[in-house]
Amino acid sequence: MLPALLIFTHLNPKASQLKVGMKLRAVKALLGEPQWASIVVDEGRLAIRERNMEFVLRWRNRPCVPVRVTFRRGLKITGWDDGRLWWYRS
Repeated sequence: MLPALLIFTHLNPKASQLKVGMKLRAVKALLGEPQWASIVVDEGRLAIRERNMEFVLRWRNRPCVPVRVTFRRGLKITGWDDGRLWWYRS
């Protein structure tokens, strides 16, 4: 197998600056307005499956997967996926 290729977008370096406990306002200042939001009562593909999450925001991040940030009560970050895409060649 050949080495992996890591693809970056303009959001990846910004998402790497996120920290647990950051507030919603600071996240939006860093990443801009999100394209999608999920709340605990949502169902289907964007449903929240983690416990203790109040809502999830997602930012379009083509060609990579969306940047995803989870929040708890008090509008503070509990975690995130910075949307990096690994490409493996075989």
